[in-house]
Amino acid sequence: MATKLFGLILMSTVLIGCNDSDSETEVKETQVQSNESATEQPSNEPETRTIKVSGKVIFEKGVGNVEVCADLKRTGSCSSKDPVTTTNPDGSYELSWESEAPHLDYNLIASWPRKDPLPKITETMAPYWETVAVGARDIYDGVINPLTTAELSVEHAMSMRDYTDQELQEGLDELREIYADIYDLPANEVYTKVTESGRYADTMAIQSRLGSHTIGLVTDPLAPAHVARKLKDEMLDKVDAENTSVQRYFIRNSKDIKKRVRETLIELGYLTES
Repeated sequence: MATKLFGLILMSTVLIGCNDSDSETEVKETQVQSNESATEQPSNEPETRTIKVSGKVIFEKGVGNVEVCADLKRTGSCSSKDPVTTTNPDGSYELSWESEAPHLDYNLIASWPRKDPLPKITETMAPYWETVAVGARDIYDGVINPLTTAELSVEHAMSMRDYTDQELQEGLDELREIYADIYDLPANEVYTKVTESGRYADTMAIQSRLGSHTIGLVTDPLAPAHVARKLKDEMLDKVDAENTSVQRYFIRNSKDIKKRVRETLIELGYLTES
């Protein structure tokens, strides 16, 4: 299964402990032969442990019969060496694998072909994809949804810039607060409970489409989220006023929306008036 995660290849490394086992063996043999010490030396060989992850893939509701993998090398796609499973009808899943790594740093990815029936929000957000992929960092109790995917994309964009670890974490903390405002949820619950928020599907579609209108205008990874927070209520009101869907509203009013996004970027200080 190889599919790009929301158009991004997420690249990082896994922290894996390495030991020189040949050198270790030689030292032990020398000690036994010389009888210099009768005390057995502690082994530094990595300890194998079982990693278990359980969670749920959700759009507007749980998505069943889709593949979920632990992207152990954080490449943005699942390789043949990554542990993989299939979701239950309600979208829940369980993954387990053996690991010798002292520190785990992986992403979770779910994907499925577009030929399968897709949730409504998927049709709105990704009408041209051959496959649909969503992902999450490994800190949200296994929950995978479009908002955890958006955060993963922002994290990737930050990691490709000259952010220090502290700056990256501060940026992700700020992003969480922005999303909490957009979805009217506590910051510590926004990623895991976003699908339970009011008008979640419409708001997510607006966030996605407004973000697409910032491409080519700004490079700050947080700019699209700031724009979405500023314009969400305005866009929802206009969608309601036209008694239409988010998708149709954005298609019909593309020129006006582009202008409004640019005005907002200027208001937020990302652009200057030309």
